[in-house]
Amino acid sequence: MMDVNEDPHANDAVFVELWREALPAEATSARCVVSLCNSVVWSRQWWTGADGAEHQERVKPSLRTAASKARWRESGPGKGAWILLKGEFDGHTMTFTREHSTRTYWGDHPGAPFERPAQGEEIRPSDDTWRDEMTGGWYPRDDEHWPDWLPRESTTVHPKLNTEAPLTGRLAELATSEPWSSWIPELDRRLAEWVAKRPEIVRELIEEGPDAHARQAILENIPIEFAHWAQPDGNDALAEQADGILNELIDLRLTGVTV
Repeated sequence: MMDVNEDPHANDAVFVELWREALPAEATSARCVVSLCNSVVWSRQWWTGADGAEHQERVKPSLRTAASKARWRESGPGKGAWILLKGEFDGHTMTFTREHSTRTYWGDHPGAPFERPAQGEEIRPSDDTWRDEMTGGWYPRDDEHWPDWLPRESTTVHPKLNTEAPLTGRLAELATSEPWSSWIPELDRRLAEWVAKRPEIVRELIEEGPDAHARQAILENIPIEFAHWAQPDGNDALAEQADGILNELIDLRLTGVTV
């Protein structure tokens, strides 16, 4: 298989190759959508057989991966990246189009991904998630390329971490000795910095509890280097305590915080 590059026409040839391999042989027509926001991909394909019945399923991983890589390579300063790839198959020819401004709504609700879910249901991606992509990260946009459906500034009030709570229990005890006296404040700083970039995560931490996906995301995105603390032969036991201490810090910073 060819790899994707900066040329959309060349990338279309890759998409065609991958989609032909993935579609059932009995498909007489098909359409697909691949929606991307930040590093997350949502996709669906619908294909029709000779009997006229339509089938819906997720797009194969190979096409999703190629679309994500092509989006990065085709992006540019100021214009950001396209956020939607649409494919059409008429039984003979496959064509792909990219859209920079069409909003999508991920989920299994009727009309997804182009129609909003019912009133009161979660909207994914949220305004804040779209804004995070278009104001920073890899795909920032200038005013000329900003979509009219997305307010520049967030109107959502997010709960904030309790950064004033003093260390207690094991955290307070560990913070009086090395290496924890330098490590715990650094963890605390990184936690506050990461949440400041993704303020919506505080609500998820509160609502979803200790086993939340949001908590796992924090554990995976705040790496700590142990090299300058480890013993000459390595100190795996010290490193293994990282998640436990960070979880205690998260619990402490959530004390008294409500939605």
